[in-house]
Amino acid sequence: MERRGVFIITLHNSSHFKRIRRSHALGSHHRGGFFTFLSFINVNKYPPSLDFLSLTLGIGMLLLLMFENLQNKLTTVFNIYGRVPFFLLCITFLHHPSDRRDNIFINGFASSQIVTPGSPFFFRPPELGYGLIGVYVIWIIVVLILYPMCKKYDIYKTSHIKLKWWLRYF
Repeated sequence: MERRGVFIITLHNSSHFKRIRRSHALGSHHRGGFFTFLSFINVNKYPPSLDFLSLTLGIGMLLLLMFENLQNKLTTVFNIYGRVPFFLLCITFLHHPSDRRDNIFINGFASSQIVTPGSPFFFRPPELGYGLIGVYVIWIIVVLILYPMCKKYDIYKTSHIKLKWWLRYF
């Protein structure tokens, strides 16, 4: 794994240096070494370039190698979520429409304001919504609230996996 991660990062570096050599430029220098490094790893995400894929996959493999054998309470929690991802996704999707509906009434909107004329989206007054920080806070709270349910399902799944083959897919 370590060799693969280092190889993929080396692939990114060689691709980047080849591009610099082809353009006859030494790269862009900035006011400090850190900003020069950031400009070196600045890659295009869309469409996925070879630089982007090799940099993200290489770093991901090296991080996986570092954290693979780490055991503490946080990794135990992450392992539980990792064993029941589809269950968490389904429960979150079941929760989402009722949360949006309740959010409309909590923010003081009347039921007559739910349907906006000319908009194909129901349950969406134009002024409704949260900022990015609010969305992250709500998401973290929902995931933490669903943890006991995921833990119970994980216990059920691991104890019944041989009896019920379909649990492997849920």
